[in-house]
Amino acid sequence: MGNPDDSTSYISTYALARLINKNSKIVFVILETTGYLIKEKDQWQLTPLGENIGGKYGGLGGSAKHPVWPRTLAKSDLFIFYIDPSWWPCAFR
Repeated sequence: MGNPDDSTSYISTYALARLINKNSKIVFVILETTGYLIKEKDQWQLTPLGENIGGKYGGLGGSAKHPVWPRTLAKSDLFIFYIDPSWWPCAFR
């Protein structure tokens, strides 16, 4: 995906979760297990891999340090491999 240009709109992880119709906790887990985020001292931090796909820090007035993502991440393949447990056959519950 590479680094997007300045015209890209960025969204929070919570907004990303709403956009792809997934629970935000699940989205954080996906981003962490795929290596885009790590949690240090109760704060989410971007990894170099997360920055490589366009993640950056943003927030209210630019003062908060929260990861934000290009809106286009919602259309990536990153989230299609997550299988919602509600879809599993009863034998796997």
